[in-house]
Amino acid sequence: MLHDVSQTLAEVTGTTEAQAAFQGLFDILAAAGRVISGVLGAALRAALPLISTLVSTLAGPLQQAFATIGPALETLVSALGGALAPVVSAVAGVLADLVPIAAEIVTMLADALAPVLSSLGPVIARLVTVLGTALRPVLAQLPALLAPFLALIAQLAPILVQLATQIISALAPALTQIGAAFGQVLVAVAPLLAALGQLIGGVLVSLMPILTPIIALVGQLASILANVLAVYLTNIVVPALKIVTSLLRGDFSGGSAENPSPDSVRAGVLRVGGVAGPVGDQLGAPGGAQLVVGRRMVGVVSGRGRVLGSRGRLGRRR
Repeated sequence: MLHDVSQTLAEVTGTTEAQAAFQGLFDILAAAGRVISGVLGAALRAALPLISTLVSTLAGPLQQAFATIGPALETLVSALGGALAPVVSAVAGVLADLVPIAAEIVTMLADALAPVLSSLGPVIARLVTVLGTALRPVLAQLPALLAPFLALIAQLAPILVQLATQIISALAPALTQIGAAFGQVLVAVAPLLAALGQLIGGVLVSLMPILTPIIALVGQLASILANVLAVYLTNIVVPALKIVTSLLRGDFSGGSAENPSPDSVRAGVLRVGGVAGPVGDQLGAPGGAQLVVGRRMVGVVSGRGRVLGSRGRLGRRR
């Protein structure tokens, strides 16, 4: 495979156009490298004294901090390793199932977008040309517009720095007092938080005998609703969508195994109505409302509407 790749690269880069393009690219990179090296050199010369000051000031405190938090971080990492093991296993299983699907989706998108991108190339090139032509006079005027603005900033900068320095100096005592006050507040709040934590824990422990049956009831209700929704989707929504699809395609034959007839949909509605009544009784609501809705849906699907009612006439005309 490496031999094929190297041979293809040699064929592509060996043309005159590729050599000219590479020469221009190397010239650009060389010019950019000279600029970047000069900027980096100046930045390093300016930053070295600052870095030296930071290192000399923070070396001792940082060493003490690392020595303090090191054992705690080791314990935390060990605990995280044990806690993340089942999570990683679950995620790996999910990703193993999703990777083939994602690969198929990417393949479909690539096949669909390739002709679109090919057709957009000339349009984008034309747009860039038009924008460049339109923006050229605007950009040509920017230096003249920016010069007085930058001069104003240069004049105002010393004044703003002086004002900021005076404001910070004036607020420093107040900020110090506020920080001390907040520190006292946090010290006073700490015992309150501990007491609240104990109180909430005790309340939750006391409520567990009540919460457990409530959670179980919620799970039962969710299961019942899921069953009703599944029956509704399978026996009503899916057949009805197939009937509508057949009508839009001009098929008025009355349905098949893949496209059921309105009678089969009506039977599914009746089945859902029969399920909805007991569900309503379990939820504390009368089941009559669900049955009424079921009967109304049967009336719509059975052929009383104008769309489904006309399928026989249209079928005979064909």
